[in-house]
Amino acid sequence: MHICLLSIEILVDIFAATYDTRWGQGSLGTLAALARTCKEFKEPALNILWKDIHGFGPLVLCLPEGVRGITEQGQLTLTRPLFSGEWKIFNSYACRIRSLFIYSKLLDEIDGQVMKVLVSAPSPTLLPNLHSLEWWDGRDFFLPLLHALLAPTIKSMKLYSHPEEPWEPSFAKSTLLISLGARCPHIQEFVCPYSCDSDEHSDAMNDTVCCWSKLIHLETGVLNTQALAHLTSSPSLKFLDFMSCGSVNDTKPDSIPIFTSKLDKVSIAAPSFPILIQCLRSVHFITCRSVVLSVYDHDSLLSRPLDIPDLFVSFAECFSSTLEQFAVHFPGLGHISTEKLVGPPFMLAFTSVNSALRPSTTP
Repeated sequence: MHICLLSIEILVDIFAATYDTRWGQGSLGTLAALARTCKEFKEPALNILWKDIHGFGPLVLCLPEGVRGITEQGQLTLTRPLFSGEWKIFNSYACRIRSLFIYSKLLDEIDGQVMKVLVSAPSPTLLPNLHSLEWWDGRDFFLPLLHALLAPTIKSMKLYSHPEEPWEPSFAKSTLLISLGARCPHIQEFVCPYSCDSDEHSDAMNDTVCCWSKLIHLETGVLNTQALAHLTSSPSLKFLDFMSCGSVNDTKPDSIPIFTSKLDKVSIAAPSFPILIQCLRSVHFITCRSVVLSVYDHDSLLSRPLDIPDLFVSFAECFSSTLEQFAVHFPGLGHISTEKLVGPPFMLAFTSVNSALRPSTTP
């Protein structure tokens, strides 16, 4: 073997280049062949091969044939609990996984026996080196399996019911959300949109957000004043997407959350314009570069034309003239954005209106 191939770093670079998702199964087969070539190739090749995994099927299929099987419905199953030697095999692959993607179809490929075994794993965490987790399923039945995946190594987590569909609130989901602060304390990216129909769910999410100090990207549902105030102390935060359902109303002027870190984008959704106006008056973004405002009841402004001046005033109070882009989105109808109003005249007008509407600080 050439001396250059004795370097683990070089081997990792070679195997990473070999693994290209555009090549599909051919790329995976090449890595598997490299792993079987010699002892020096085995570990780095397996690490790349198992780095990003979809579903639990690959882990189950690594177990001995006498332990695993297929049900009449075509699901993967386990014929008995795993013994210590079989858990050792399982863990030898599980520890290599850095990214796990789960959606409903993948969960339907395993039966209840598999889930019972996985949630009873002897190790504290099922995947001890997991960094990124995407869970696209809203059924409470599988939440124990999601809970078994939680680990302090996770930095990115996305939770949906289905593609682009928010989680439907439930007691079981609220219980899991509350545990995230302690189980996954180093979260940097968290995406979990949900409706504002459940105070219990919102309270759980707000309590968890207040446990995180390294957030960079947050997309969620309703955030209250306490959670927003906590986020103002996070200098790493660059993207914030949340809903307002009146939970930040009546904030005293001396306790208004003020974001001074340079946010790249803020997105605020509200059921109506009056609630959006109340939200904008209850939080300030001093150095935000881009903002998207979404209003679901677009008739609320037309039926209350006197709210229009209040909307401009609250917008001027919430954002500074450093704002570079903004858009107003009406779900189901379309949006208005600066992409259609580009140019110096518009930016001059925006700055002038912003300055004119901002309350004067002189006596």
